[in-house]
Amino acid sequence: MKKIFILLLSFGYLSIFSQSKVIVRNSGDQSPISNATVSCNSKIIGKTDGSGISVF
Repeated sequence: MKKIFILLLSFGYLSIFSQSKVIVRNSGDQSPISNATVSCNSKIIGKTDGSGISVF
């Protein structure tokens, strides 16, 4: 029973914290930048929405 409980808690933790969110803002006036390409190691991860947020 204890092993099943630990497994369920681990699965819950991974499902909640498995996504990352990036906010892209202008350095001058801190306004969000829409349709910006977010990349890591020359791989495109995603594009930002109208509020400058990209979730991956």
